[in-house]
Amino acid sequence: MFGESPSATPFHGRPWCETYAAFDRRFDARALAIRLEHGHEVLMPLLVRRGLLRKGPFARAVAMQPGVYGGPLSSKGPLGPEDWASFVRVSRSLPFGRIDCFGSVLDPLPTEQIAALAASARTTHAIALKDLSTDSRSTFSKGCKHALTKAKRAGVSCGRLESLGQVDEYFDTYLDSVRRWGKDVARAYPRELFQHLYGTPSAELWVARLPTGEIAACGTFLFSSRHCVWWHGAMREKHTEAAPTNALIHALIDEARSRDCDLFDFNPSGGHAGVDSFKRSFGASPIEFSIWSQRSTLRTRLQRQSGRARGQAT
Repeated sequence: MFGESPSATPFHGRPWCETYAAFDRRFDARALAIRLEHGHEVLMPLLVRRGLLRKGPFARAVAMQPGVYGGPLSSKGPLGPEDWASFVRVSRSLPFGRIDCFGSVLDPLPTEQIAALAASARTTHAIALKDLSTDSRSTFSKGCKHALTKAKRAGVSCGRLESLGQVDEYFDTYLDSVRRWGKDVARAYPRELFQHLYGTPSAELWVARLPTGEIAACGTFLFSSRHCVWWHGAMREKHTEAAPTNALIHALIDEARSRDCDLFDFNPSGGHAGVDSFKRSFGASPIEFSIWSQRSTLRTRLQRQSGRARGQAT
């Protein structure tokens, strides 16, 4: 029921929660039913820290890892101002000392609750697919259209990964990007995560191939009834001139439209100007939402007492 909510992002669903928990053994996947003060029930998908402190005032839960959309979910759609106010009050007595939430573009935290949850702003870029003309390229910049022409001349073709065995080639393409970005390969997502994602109902691994069959670019896209999110992407540096990533994103925008999605979401990019510029070249607009943290009443009280004790000791 809740998974069909108009406010459900792909990361709210059970498939994503269980897939990520299977990869990151620090967490268990949970779904917490919360009854608001006027009787309305919401569901909060969570990843809960394992270990001895998984319950009580120092237990911690996250919605959602790894820094993807989460938050309370109503079967009726977005929460109204009264629902959000009630959720903030009720959440102080939940069986966790702390809940960290990345928030959601489909049901953002109201401005009046930002101070109560020590929230901070984040920005994603997205395309409202229902507003596009028949030609999805109508909103693309001149440079973006030129890149698509280059991809066409290079013979780039796009499609879903066809078998689990092809995940290795996807992963090798990702590692090529990791090295180019100057990151430690040991800290990259492991191959096993993409193998899990290949079999996850809401996640799809897509690739852009050259006529030789070689993968030039790849990406992981997640779908819900309204929402397509570009979660992960990579490209082989030697194929930059073929503009395979532009071709891949164009293909997925059209794919999301064919599935009657409302929103193609590029996902937050951490404030990297070059990445933001790339997203805007497709006609994507910025959308703000909040990340927030709620601490239980008991944890807050214990922290205050601990602070006073340290002050007296000094």
